[in-house]
Amino acid sequence: MAWIKVTGPAGNAVMISVEQIVRLRPPDGTQAAGTQAVVDLTNTQSQATRETVDEIMQLIVPEATSLRRTSTKKSG
Repeated sequence: MAWIKVTGPAGNAVMISVEQIVRLRPPDGTQAAGTQAVVDLTNTQSQATRETVDEIMQLIVPEATSLRRTSTKKSG
């Protein structure tokens, strides 16, 4: 399982499983101050972050690529 580390609005470190991410979106104004992006998860919860959507995408792409390689090795 691949994980990324992001920063919550209060400055706390938050680990998110890449496999659990459903959507990235900009904040809609209901999140805490300092929120730059919101990560929606498969369990219907959301995590507000200080990172932007673009910054999170840069974290996700290498992890997702690694997941695909691992998955291919196991099935092949």
